[in-house]
Amino acid sequence: MEEVIICRTRENDEKFEFRVSLLDNTDRTVHDVSLSHEDFETFGLRSESPERFVERCFDFLLEGLTKDSIRSEFDIGTMAEYFSDFAEEMRGGMMRHLAQTRHRGLGTHHYQVRTPQRSDCV
Repeated sequence: MEEVIICRTRENDEKFEFRVSLLDNTDRTVHDVSLSHEDFETFGLRSESPERFVERCFDFLLEGLTKDSIRSEFDIGTMAEYFSDFAEEMRGGMMRHLAQTRHRGLGTHHYQVRTPQRSDCV
């Protein structure tokens, strides 16, 4: 079982910045992710927080990638350039696919999203 920890590290008039940690029994990967307000408006849902949207983006990535193969730094807006189904999944398919619980079981990949503690975000 893996844990996903999403910390908002910065916000300004143009973008949000997050540190996302993926942990399992053996190691941890850390990903610094930026999300422009424009991309959040384009791909996100009105009813969700930026953190929930980032969580859905990692759901999407972990469906086809290992945590070690996810870049350590990236802008979510570039995901549509690398994954042709990203926009469609974010706008519809993934919403139906994911339950609103805090425990996920996606295919063979299982993880739990945990509320960050102060020490998780440094």
